[in-house]
Amino acid sequence: MRKVKTIIKSAKSNTKSNLKIGLALGGGTVRGLAFIGILKVLEEQGIKIDYLAGTSAGAVIAAAYASGNSVHDLERLAHSTKWHNLLDFTKPKKGFIEGKKIEKYLNQVFKGKTFEQLDIPLTILATEVDYGTKAMFYSGSVTKAVRASISLPAIFKPYRIGNKEYMDGSLIDPVPVDILKEMGADIIIAVNLTVNIAESYVGNYKSSNFVEKLKQRFIDHQIKFIHDYVEKTTDSYLVKSLIRGFNLKNAFLTGIGKKLPRIMEIYLQATEVLMNELTKEKLRNPVIDILITPKFEGVNWVELDKISHIISAGEHAARKEVGKIKKLLKK
Repeated sequence: MRKVKTIIKSAKSNTKSNLKIGLALGGGTVRGLAFIGILKVLEEQGIKIDYLAGTSAGAVIAAAYASGNSVHDLERLAHSTKWHNLLDFTKPKKGFIEGKKIEKYLNQVFKGKTFEQLDIPLTILATEVDYGTKAMFYSGSVTKAVRASISLPAIFKPYRIGNKEYMDGSLIDPVPVDILKEMGADIIIAVNLTVNIAESYVGNYKSSNFVEKLKQRFIDHQIKFIHDYVEKTTDSYLVKSLIRGFNLKNAFLTGIGKKLPRIMEIYLQATEVLMNELTKEKLRNPVIDILITPKFEGVNWVELDKISHIISAGEHAARKEVGKIKKLLKK
């Protein structure tokens, strides 16, 4: 592994300790919003973060915070952002979502900053597609690094930087704690976002406004794709007439009903199991000094209607560990 250069000054701390704190924010999809609650409590208690490392959902929150956004800003964005509007479906060659809309949105949240301009030293991790190796970003465009780190296979298209393609950082390092030691952290805080798989099974979700709009956008795109394909590949007037006259939207809705397509349920569940077990293994790392474990009530990947509950879970879990953190700072 390449040695990480600390190219930014460490964040100022209002504690009397000279020890530096590193916070690892890993993957967890919508559950990653718990990081907002954790940062909120740490701020309230005067515990400043000197180094940040993020992957996947954690990369988004870490970069947003390091860019100068307050915890209040992050909480406001979590509640006000119309997430379904950020999903630009594309022809499913490498992934269902192009990712250009979310990249533009993230660039606004990160204020177009480079790593060198951040308030807190940050390293973002992603997985290189061709060789399956860990990629570490700590200079240049923050937006590009985060876009690479959130590229969940089959959902997002892999993100190209230069001549390499990248996918979700959680595949290789779901809780990036080791990198914090290399950055100079004395105390390492990690967050455990693992869940009870049975409780969080994506097939058990209750329909929400986000899911319905997500489903609608997906169907509309697939219908357009079918129409365009038929128009370009056949000269048959009969075939074109049948496609034009057939109610494809109704057919899609009848087939899907109120559930996600079964193939998507299986894929998401398989990925959830893999990430859950990989994260548990990573959390055994002896370099971790403090482990914050939010308790979720069956929150799965698509339940963006539970944002308040997720953030509150992060707050509650962080408050339990404040005493331990302050004790370590006194050493």
